[in-house]
Amino acid sequence: MQPQNMPDAAQNQSRSQNQPQVKPADGKLDVVNGLRGAAIVAVVWQHLFGLYFKAGSVIALPAAVTDRLYFLAYGWTGVLLFFVLSGFVLYLPFARGRATMRSAADARAFYRRRAARLLPLYYIVALLCLVLNQVPPVHDLRLPLELISIAGALFTFAPHGFEPHLNPPLWSLGVEIWFSILFPAMIIAFRRWGAVRTILSATVLSLVSRALGIALSPAHPIQPLTMGLTANLEIFAVGMALAEAYVAGIRVRWPRLVTLGGALILALGMTAAHWLERWIEIFFPDLMAIGFAAVLAGLLSLERGWLRAAFANRPIQVLGMMCFSLYVWHEPLLRNLFQAEAAPLDDLARTLPIFLFLLLAVGALSYRFIEFGRSRDWRALFLLAPAAAPVTVQAAPRPRDADVG
Repeated sequence: MQPQNMPDAAQNQSRSQNQPQVKPADGKLDVVNGLRGAAIVAVVWQHLFGLYFKAGSVIALPAAVTDRLYFLAYGWTGVLLFFVLSGFVLYLPFARGRATMRSAADARAFYRRRAARLLPLYYIVALLCLVLNQVPPVHDLRLPLELISIAGALFTFAPHGFEPHLNPPLWSLGVEIWFSILFPAMIIAFRRWGAVRTILSATVLSLVSRALGIALSPAHPIQPLTMGLTANLEIFAVGMALAEAYVAGIRVRWPRLVTLGGALILALGMTAAHWLERWIEIFFPDLMAIGFAAVLAGLLSLERGWLRAAFANRPIQVLGMMCFSLYVWHEPLLRNLFQAEAAPLDDLARTLPIFLFLLLAVGALSYRFIEFGRSRDWRALFLLAPAAAPVTVQAAPRPRDADVG
């Protein structure tokens, strides 16, 4: 509530002296786009080269290399960053009051928008991969079950098939779809219990889920419990809390230090996961979520500088805006081009440029004509149109709930 003895101008001046003047974004914040770009680069790296740096892998490099460069096997944590950013961007319009979740009609409107954002590309990719792979064959009675699993993203609850054979990275998209279904309940929890209690409750649930997944099957952890929706609820919730804090005008006092501190937490988490026993896996996603949250909070509080520019430049932003398409197409292209689970090093000079060119080309076409096929302003989709403000970007001519992570 505004004090009656303080004029508006004086109050605004007082606030401006205590926090950075970051203009609110009508579209997407550029550093969020940039972090998505970093996440998709990390995921693609993981599927190209991650196995070479993973100790115990059948194609791992010598132990002297993997013990020093083990962090290069953690590109998959880009998925956890996607989850944090997804929670942030999904909740942002609700935190700002531009969207509401007060009735069944509000929930239905959210589901319609979210389904229009996620499902067209998901179904196109899944069905195309299913046809090309033909596993199971068309005459096999298991095919209807596979179609039902795809239609409802039910593979996220299946111990066998959690990472679909037709396109393994779709597991995280399945988690994203089911979190979207749960999202109205998460909003209600935030409004009734507050961010802290909601995150703590989600963290307890996730820790129990991961612990059960490992305890019930130590040799082969149960993936729906260790990687599924129940294992990642607090990751999304952390992003939602950051959105709430951002709209409330809360900024960190030393943003560069907080950003670098977040990076240090990520490095320590990877080091712990590499050297300690398996049970560190129970807490590992939470360490990553804390690190990514610190990085995001720090970058959102920066107005300028090299650290901000590293994530706010156009190339990394465009990759981030295309991340959904790049994510769903990179594995099918990798599988069909290299015919292997990782990029063969002996023929890399020839095949890698072809793979990257095809991935960017297919990703750009998919982004333009499937994700935003109704958009007439294609230049804005690729940041070729002039930006209205230095700290904001417009990933599409009309606002959406969120891009997938």
